[in-house]
Amino acid sequence: MLIWAITANGGGGGRIFNFGSEYSRVANFCNDNSIGLSPKPCLGFLAFTLVELLVVIAIIGVLIALLLPAVQAAREASRRAKCSSNLRQLGIALHNFHDTNNHLPSGMQKIHTAPSANQHKFGTLIVLCPFFEQSALYDAFVNATGAIGYEGWPAVTVNLTLSGLVCPSNSGEVPIAATNYYGRNNYHVMFGDVAVRGGVADTSNDARVDCPRGFLGLKNSFKEMAGISDGLSNTIAMSERVGLKAARQQYSSTNPKAGAVRISTWTDTYAATRQECITAQIATTATAAGNSPGIQWGNGDVSNNGLMTILAPNMACCAGADWGDRLIVNTPSSQHPAGVNCLFGDASVHMISASINAITPGQTDSTAILKDNQESGISHWGVWGALGSAIGSEAASIP
Repeated sequence: MLIWAITANGGGGGRIFNFGSEYSRVANFCNDNSIGLSPKPCLGFLAFTLVELLVVIAIIGVLIALLLPAVQAAREASRRAKCSSNLRQLGIALHNFHDTNNHLPSGMQKIHTAPSANQHKFGTLIVLCPFFEQSALYDAFVNATGAIGYEGWPAVTVNLTLSGLVCPSNSGEVPIAATNYYGRNNYHVMFGDVAVRGGVADTSNDARVDCPRGFLGLKNSFKEMAGISDGLSNTIAMSERVGLKAARQQYSSTNPKAGAVRISTWTDTYAATRQECITAQIATTATAAGNSPGIQWGNGDVSNNGLMTILAPNMACCAGADWGDRLIVNTPSSQHPAGVNCLFGDASVHMISASINAITPGQTDSTAILKDNQESGISHWGVWGALGSAIGSEAASIP
């Protein structure tokens, strides 16, 4: 391509110079009548003024400000879809487990006979491993030797995080380097609209502990899907929970989604209320309970991997002592702006808003919370409680 420059000579006529490889034209005709042009001022080189440049920069800034929220919303929609897909796969695994064994897994189960005080704490996710393409990992648990359980997991599982057990929206949750912490997870099983008695759940290895109102039994208790009388499509099987980011037994009143606040009076026999948990949640003196959500995916301990539909989504979790004789109330939570993803018994996944109705007419926050061994009656906690209850006979559906 040629470069041409057109200039004015001393006699007023235009001269054209050929510079070769690029095309450029500089017009500087000054009163050149010899080529039929009317008198015009000399134009010289054209350029942006400072004001024009600033206006362009301002327009670009406005466009970025308008587009950024849309980009962030699109990214969150993608993360939420991935989270929903993760739960959906766990739902399919639950159904395949049931088809193979003719019953559902338990929240905790004993799958090993090696000596261990905690060998009953193998969680639901461990026994589901063969049904989401982790058979080798399940074999590592079953075939391990030596002390097995809460304090002695097989070496292959220590700090092992499976991507399918982590919600992509929960950034900053990394494995904690310690022998008792074995990988991240955000998906926990549902025990209904009741407080779980930790002292009962932590009894001897072979004991059976039912949870009639939950989708799963607590320990060595294996339900059939046919026993979910409220219907699989109306009963939550699993949901998500924000995990701890740094250390075990962590709690902050400014971020109640992670960890649990301790209420010392909450023993197995205590008549606990939601109001006590709500009050403790916002107290500046709140201290952490023995609760380690999201950092022990294989541990079936309810305080780590169990959920209840008592408090509305994204509200606080509360517990009594660190372990043993204590009541446990864990609330589903997430970093999704719309609410929490919930897996239902029919393997469908639905986003449940944090503003869902969570109180039944005639009940108050001072109503005593039912315990895991209680059965009859509709839920005290509105539509939210009804979706968590497996046998409440409530006329509730997914909002």
